[in-house]
Amino acid sequence: VLFRSNLIEMYEAREEILRRINPDATSVVDIDKFLQTAVTEMGRQLGVDRCNIITPSLDGGFRVSHEYLADESLTPGLGLNIPSKLVPLDTIQKYLPRARHYMVNDSKSAEIPIWVRTTLQLIGTRAVLVAPFVLNNRLLGVMGLHYCHSSHNWTETEIGLAEWLAGQVSIALQFTQLYQEKEKEIEIARLMLEISNDISARTDFSEVTDFVIDRALELLKADYGCIAILDQIGRAHV
Repeated sequence: VLFRSNLIEMYEAREEILRRINPDATSVVDIDKFLQTAVTEMGRQLGVDRCNIITPSLDGGFRVSHEYLADESLTPGLGLNIPSKLVPLDTIQKYLPRARHYMVNDSKSAEIPIWVRTTLQLIGTRAVLVAPFVLNNRLLGVMGLHYCHSSHNWTETEIGLAEWLAGQVSIALQFTQLYQEKEKEIEIARLMLEISNDISARTDFSEVTDFVIDRALELLKADYGCIAILDQIGRAHV
């Protein structure tokens, strides 16, 4: 339960973080700038050694995509890949519907799963508070607050702030994804109209097919494209 003084402290910190990241929140496209500002301001407000965002990577593992360091002597973790073999994805997936936060006050004495201990050792963390970004039971990433040199007993105020900011980031990621999807739909509709107009203006079939393939490759960023024509008995001719 948060006491009145804790609530005041938390809301003041929230207002300061919002004031700092709000100019970037209006740009849905520049999500990288938004996330970097979020970890920087959160790290400064709570006075942690490291604050980072870890997102799923293409190989099934995780990658440190954004990071704030309070001390330049700390080993940078930006770009660090956490192999999929270290992360029990099935366990995480079962936990997601009720995911809120996960904390370790002291990795040296805490009874934690071996994969958590290995990950903390890999990053160089003594105490950690992790808040997930979840959308429709899908893990979009996590934010980690780290003390690297000493243990730390995480307070309700710190936990509340971490969960609140994780919710803000989840919303930003969702709107960015929707925005990008709509942009793609608009680009496809524009291309279809352009193709339609060009076909109407051309009489040579070879020119039409070349144009359609070139524009499709450009839109889809594909390496190869072709058009197959069926003859009267159903055989395809490329």
